[in-house]
Amino acid sequence: MLEALTKPNSFFGRKIHEDIEWKTPIAIIALVIVVKILSSLIVAAGAIELFENVPIVDGMENFASSMMIIWFVISIFTTIIGTLLWWLFYSALFYIISSIFKAEGDFSRVMEFVSYGLLPNIFRSVIEVFYGNKLLLMLENGINDPTLTTDAMLSDPVMKVVPLLMIIFTLWSGYIWMYGLSYSRNISVKNAAIAVAIPVVLSILYTLFEYRIFLMG
Repeated sequence: MLEALTKPNSFFGRKIHEDIEWKTPIAIIALVIVVKILSSLIVAAGAIELFENVPIVDGMENFASSMMIIWFVISIFTTIIGTLLWWLFYSALFYIISSIFKAEGDFSRVMEFVSYGLLPNIFRSVIEVFYGNKLLLMLENGINDPTLTTDAMLSDPVMKVVPLLMIIFTLWSGYIWMYGLSYSRNISVKNAAIAVAIPVVLSILYTLFEYRIFLMG
């Protein structure tokens, strides 16, 4: 599995000669889901602690904590369903786009190989925990120190690194998918790169939009 992260060309070159198997892909998807849920739990726990420690309107801390618990429960279901749908979506998208290049290969093989490209999402989730906790710390500091302006908090250079790391992980996934698609659909690496580039570029643009407040701060 680690070889897929560092040497996808040789990994998929060997894997293509083996029978399609679902044990590893399902394990990868399950691992991604678990890490995402744990990440949400850590952020939710941090938010609840903030509401309990920061003096706010009477009764509001209980309401805010309850809302965070509800958000976490909902995030469990959205994470499970969302991860599965994204796996299916990327596989279908790559399969359809690669058909332009007269590709061959089963959709099930594409799904198998696409799952390995989701591994960098594990590292992405870790960064999202840091991002969430950093925002909570900024909020707490802003409440405790009214002189601390929003601009001062948003100009934190550490927060400008977060979107760059997100983009790196997206490119990492694209790098893995490029070779996975090349072997699973029997097309050149160049054509596979073209097929993979579309969702990867859209994902990068979304990341830039999502974190624009820090990048422009």
